[in-house]
Amino acid sequence: EWVCPYGILCKKTVPLTIEGNGTLNVSSANGGGIKATETNTVGTGSDTPVLNVYAGAKNGITGKYEMTVNSGEIAVNAYNDCIKATLDREDATGDYADSGNVTINGGTLTLSEGFRTDCNNNHFYLQGGDIYLKGGFARTTSFLDKRKETNIVETCVHLGGARIHSTGDWTCNLGVSLTGVNGDVTFDTAGSNATFNHVISGKGGLIKEGAGTLTLAKTNTFTGKIITKGNLFLS
Repeated sequence: EWVCPYGILCKKTVPLTIEGNGTLNVSSANGGGIKATETNTVGTGSDTPVLNVYAGAKNGITGKYEMTVNSGEIAVNAYNDCIKATLDREDATGDYADSGNVTINGGTLTLSEGFRTDCNNNHFYLQGGDIYLKGGFARTTSFLDKRKETNIVETCVHLGGARIHSTGDWTCNLGVSLTGVNGDVTFDTAGSNATFNHVISGKGGLIKEGAGTLTLAKTNTFTGKIITKGNLFLS
């Protein structure tokens, strides 16, 4: 077990890889947890690293390029967003719209809040593992307006064979594609209410489990099956 009390900052071309079967505790009472301008990788797929991140004043994990979770157990407790696809404005250099993709292939993520993107071409690929989610998915539109983006990518959340468990009410205001990669996405609302406020497209389907309600508020175009074991509201 390694305890890092002041957060982790990786600048320039330094990637961050967390693997093995031990525990890394990252705690920053007055700042963010992990901030990297290169790639973040957790787990190899055959190991089970344990990563606990506490950020008392900012975001839990932020990155400018790629974050990939293959295996392990990750718990993020953050004052702001738990996982953010782009760096804070003051840390960005060059083209701020560089891709900041987050890919979840496996493992278990427990997030006190949610996912956020600031830029046009950032994407979340949730295609495996278990994700315990409270804060939903959002985009900082005020910053987009300041940048005067001209090619806004509407679909930012791509859902495959992940299992998303609600630990509180949440919403998704980003465009969603059901990809069917590794199977259909499962939503276990567990007594909470989850809402998608944007069109859902794609060739995949979804499975609704647990008490609580999943609301698809728009007229959707995805072509996969819907399997429901609980309340599902369709536009």
